[in-house]
Amino acid sequence: MQTSKIAYNLSGKIYQFSGYVSSGLDKTAKRFVGEAIYGMLCSQSVLLTEFGRTLQSTANFKKIKEHYCCQLQKPKLWDCIHRQVLNDAGARISPDTLLILDLSDITKKYAQKMQYLATMRDGRAEGELTNGYWTTHVINVDLDSDRVLPLYQELYSQEAPDLTSEKAQILAAIDRLEAVEEVRSIRVIDRGGDRNVLFDRLLDRQAPTEFIIRLVGEQHLLYRGKKKQALELTRTC
Repeated sequence: MQTSKIAYNLSGKIYQFSGYVSSGLDKTAKRFVGEAIYGMLCSQSVLLTEFGRTLQSTANFKKIKEHYCCQLQKPKLWDCIHRQVLNDAGARISPDTLLILDLSDITKKYAQKMQYLATMRDGRAEGELTNGYWTTHVINVDLDSDRVLPLYQELYSQEAPDLTSEKAQILAAIDRLEAVEEVRSIRVIDRGGDRNVLFDRLLDRQAPTEFIIRLVGEQHLLYRGKKKQALELTRTC
């Protein structure tokens, strides 16, 4: 009895959350978001075939999967969910908050027919060539807390016809963050952040932003009016 009550309350919380993040979508898309969140939690998987089986439905499973695929192709789905998540997180961002932007990848070593599958170097396998996709992640970390709050995630491929560049993907993520921030926070970017176009954006005189970016050792900086290599400066610290 107690287990059933817990399951009922948990299910209610899940659909309350899914209703919030899917606000602005049509009725079928809202239902899909709720079922997807519930299914992923129950199955511990993000595969349609896995979490689709957790649903207590009399409908044909093949039809359910086709319906899910149609829902995932809706252009407003990704944008709506990200907008709602960021709007909710905006009030929690303070001047000391670290917004960590990470450029990573997802390897699909054995995939052959996935859409816009791209050739890339696997950073976890000594740079060997493999198939996969690039990703952009942003998480929120407070200095006085061990809480990590995911804010933004996008998967993309250089083979997709609508992709401009990796630089454009990074700037798009920054644009979305700045649209919901009540105060400016600290940007942290690891590999891939050492680019003049990003420095120009973060040092914009109208709205300058504090940031921490890992530099390539050969990068030159102005220090006390003189040009110095970044690696040379670190050795004096």
